[in-house]
Amino acid sequence: MRFLFLLAAASAPVAAFGQSRAFELGAGFAQAEYIAYSGPEREITSATHFAVGAQSVDAAVYASSHVAFQLSVMATFDQIDAIGSASGNATASSSSVALLASVPLHVSDSWGRSGTYFAPELGLVHNRYLAGPSTSQVAFGLVIGHKFPIADVAAFRIEVNAMRVGSSSTDGIVTAPAYTGVSGTAGFSVFLR
Repeated sequence: MRFLFLLAAASAPVAAFGQSRAFELGAGFAQAEYIAYSGPEREITSATHFAVGAQSVDAAVYASSHVAFQLSVMATFDQIDAIGSASGNATASSSSVALLASVPLHVSDSWGRSGTYFAPELGLVHNRYLAGPSTSQVAFGLVIGHKFPIADVAAFRIEVNAMRVGSSSTDGIVTAPAYTGVSGTAGFSVFLR
């Protein structure tokens, strides 16, 4: 159910734009992520996350055979596996939802169906912390990926994503730390045109 909701949220705006263009729907089904928190006095300095299942859905419309516009929705729940000087509470995120816009730039002339791509991204991440507030933080990053065709209308894909998420503050007091994340994701893409 969560997967269908995320797919609809990611694909609706892109579908309206892409009435006569190549269109792609994708989902990430496995992810490994490492997060390093920034700033002083962190009870948890880093965290790891491993997940299997629909972690992200995205929809892309192609402006040309090399360039696409993509919206992604990513959701992570119970991100508790902390490493470092962790006391088991405070800054480890228990849930995270991100809405990201990116521009995948494909090296090959395949309309995104195969080959290597680079995708600068910008978005908003909403974190709900275990011992603190819920916050929204601006994020930017870069995805490097490769698609392996498995049929004319489908591809298996692997991605590496480096993302920086800014801190959040209220009245000059930092309510959520900045962090840098590096993740690897495996997923599938389906091409509708």
